[in-house]
Amino acid sequence: MRSLLPALLTAALMGGAPARAADAPDPLAGIGADADSPAQRVLSYGERLLGVPYVADPFGEGPQGEYDRNPLSRFDAFDCTTFVEAVTALALSDSGAEFQTTLNRIRYKDGEISFTTRNHFTDLDWIPNNVRAGFFRDITDALAPGRTLVARALIDKPAWYAKLPLSRIQVPGLSEADREKLLDRLHAEGRNFTPQEATVPYIPLTALFGPDGDALFERIPSGSVVNIVRPDWDLVAQIGTHLNISHQGFAVRQNGVLYFLEASEIYGKVSMVPLDDYLRAYLDSPTIKGINVLALVGPHP
Repeated sequence: MRSLLPALLTAALMGGAPARAADAPDPLAGIGADADSPAQRVLSYGERLLGVPYVADPFGEGPQGEYDRNPLSRFDAFDCTTFVEAVTALALSDSGAEFQTTLNRIRYKDGEISFTTRNHFTDLDWIPNNVRAGFFRDITDALAPGRTLVARALIDKPAWYAKLPLSRIQVPGLSEADREKLLDRLHAEGRNFTPQEATVPYIPLTALFGPDGDALFERIPSGSVVNIVRPDWDLVAQIGTHLNISHQGFAVRQNGVLYFLEASEIYGKVSMVPLDDYLRAYLDSPTIKGINVLALVGPHP
């Protein structure tokens, strides 16, 4: 089943999501009612969302969006990144209004809502922009001094934009001809970018499952974001570019066990599995080589 990941990631990056469901869980109903730390809130809110369906690219720019009018937030569908974004915003907020503002700042560079300012690429956009904004701190090197490596990839945004399909245009009521015109405009937006190298430090799986691997797992703080690293992963044929990161979720500790809390492409829903079991399955992977770890900075950057 793990071989499904490239196709599922392609779907997440290339678009399309259904309408909001009426019976979605509503974590906002109790937001701010507890005094837990942000890390404890990650587990609490994440558990409330267990079982919510995995859907590629379910969030958009809302009713005023130029290219994607899927909702700015929802709780009935997630992909891996929107799950991390929503739970992080919940953990750092004390009201519904604060949640949406925080979510916008996490999803978009400088909180500016548009398709072109969305943090589409985890390694090039999402991590550096959110570290700079004060939401996270990259602790990968600190967790494994002298053991980390650096993944490097040339992120070709112009080529990625050029490959975006018609399904990326999520504007209700348009004719196919008008959708195609809008897609042409979106493709043209991509020509304003230039390819850029992205670098990401990571702890190799060989270190995590080496002689002192248990100690490395113990150092990962509960509530951290774990990014699955595939150095210079070649998806040019599928989406036009290479990548360094293919998936993300949370490390959460419960009853002495470190779990991976994720919107799972494989299981089709939000799920929680022991992190060491999850990673062990990839020891023989030709592309997955390690993890990058981001500590949540709270309470309110």
